[in-house]
Amino acid sequence: MRPLFLAALLLLTACGAPELKLEKLPAVEGAAGEVWLIRPTHWIGEEVVYVVNVDSRDIHTLEMKQHIRVRLAPGEHRIALRCYQPFSNTWKETVVNQQVQAGANAYLAVEPRGDCASLEPLPEAQGKRLAARTALRPL
Repeated sequence: MRPLFLAALLLLTACGAPELKLEKLPAVEGAAGEVWLIRPTHWIGEEVVYVVNVDSRDIHTLEMKQHIRVRLAPGEHRIALRCYQPFSNTWKETVVNQQVQAGANAYLAVEPRGDCASLEPLPEAQGKRLAARTALRPL
């Protein structure tokens, strides 16, 4: 029974997410705002890596205790977290439409939720507090 268990375990670890090609966002000319995605420590899903998708482009990965800052032109932007589902070989997404204002920061908390993650808006003070407890991952 033990060799069968080990074989199954090896098979599962060999089945990782398909390789992703991360893209750069177009450079922003003139005034811009920033969206901060902050992933604090959480006891669920700490080994899961989320793919950050902005305006339908996979731009970065986000791990536990990290945050990223995305500089965007003013207007509405599609912000998503993508989560690989190994048993169905598919991607799940959590999507929000984020309004970006020139010179302003918007903060989104990232936490495991269901079969992917949540993206919850935060007030600036709370966003800064959470970001201070995580490491910046430069784009």
